[in-house]
Amino acid sequence: MNRDMLAALDPAPKRELTPAEQFRQEQLLSSILADSMPVKRHTVRRVAIAGALVAAVAAAVVAAPVAYHVIRGNPGVLSAAAIGSWTGAPVRVTADSAARQWCEAHPTGDANNTGPFTVTNTDLRGEVTSMILTRGQDITLCLVGSDQAGLTMAIDPVGNVAANAIVLVTAGGHGDGATGFNYVEGNAGADVKAVTLHENGRTIEALVDGGRWTAWWPADPAEGLLDGDVTITLTDGSTRSVHGRSLFH
Repeated sequence: MNRDMLAALDPAPKRELTPAEQFRQEQLLSSILADSMPVKRHTVRRVAIAGALVAAVAAAVVAAPVAYHVIRGNPGVLSAAAIGSWTGAPVRVTADSAARQWCEAHPTGDANNTGPFTVTNTDLRGEVTSMILTRGQDITLCLVGSDQAGLTMAIDPVGNVAANAIVLVTAGGHGDGATGFNYVEGNAGADVKAVTLHENGRTIEALVDGGRWTAWWPADPAEGLLDGDVTITLTDGSTRSVHGRSLFH
């Protein structure tokens, strides 16, 4: 079957890549070829966990584009000591100059983009700081340990989300054994106060900030999957839960 025949079967509308998408596509290929220990990543679908119900709307089932990742620092990405210092509840960080400088020095996106960063979702779990940096159309998720080893990856802009709902946008895992960890990132509605994950006996409080929720935790094997429940708490105190696997495509 040739490409034209395949294209005819593709229900998605055909369109040309924008220059920014072409740049990211090329950088994705380069980063995958350069990375000897690729992140295990999973496509996800837009499944809303709402205050009134849990629903997968057919029109909203959209495979998230694979965001390229750039591994920086030590081969293990995060050290066993850094991962071992993990805490389930994040400490909100307003200014961590060493971590922020490292993340700003290793952004994803257009290397010619030199504007200022907007930083959200900055949290500290033990020795590891995570944050989201936005500069124009380039958005970076960054995790870095106190030893200045970590990773950065491109993520999507915040999409339209109902006020009482969340969606999972990207998830993945990296490392092995004592250096293994999983991470998740998604969008959160305006009325979402908290997102809590339950994974292999761990209770993980995500950081909700700037219309997003982010979390990471030690995992062996680091498959980047959710095997437990995900619970959201709304500003009115109500809660709803869904099994984490239902968020994946």
